[in-house]
Amino acid sequence: MDSHTEGVTLPARTVKALLDLYAERLHTLARPLVELVQPYDLSAPDAPIPIQVYNDMCAWIAQTLGTASLQNAGIRLAEGAFQHMREHGYISDSPTPLQVLQALVRLSGEAVHDPQGRGWEILEAGERHAVLRLTQTFHTTLQLGLLMGLIMRSTGLMPIVHYRSEVARGDLYDEFVVKWQGTRLIA
Repeated sequence: MDSHTEGVTLPARTVKALLDLYAERLHTLARPLVELVQPYDLSAPDAPIPIQVYNDMCAWIAQTLGTASLQNAGIRLAEGAFQHMREHGYISDSPTPLQVLQALVRLSGEAVHDPQGRGWEILEAGERHAVLRLTQTFHTTLQLGLLMGLIMRSTGLMPIVHYRSEVARGDLYDEFVVKWQGTRLIA
């Protein structure tokens, strides 16, 4: 995978959403997150922010607060992404998991400005599973949580999400297997 980030931006609302998850700690432990975004105006939701800033935030969270914190952030960010998808007509009020994953591909393609058009791809889809490829430089731990959260929102089930391949292990791309069968979370 091409991991360069030059010219790649995402909207300020995405950076602010991650920052807001750590709002209670921003004046103490999470102060470095504030320092990372300090040069940028996050008050304009669509203002372009370099994706490297977001990646640096994710790396700091994973290294300082732990990967579980970053994965949980992804799960929590899924709520806002799901709501955005609904409000903007990407999905219906009762979407299937596959419709939500298709909306993720679309949302990523529209929100992230990348001269190379990288983002998400659906490689395979079945009745209760899908395989997705991440071609953008997003932190994979956060994306793992995002996938979990999106499927939880659409099914009420705790999904099974695992890597099929990982750039960190020498593979060309990060690929995720997503299965939506399991324990019901919502009655």
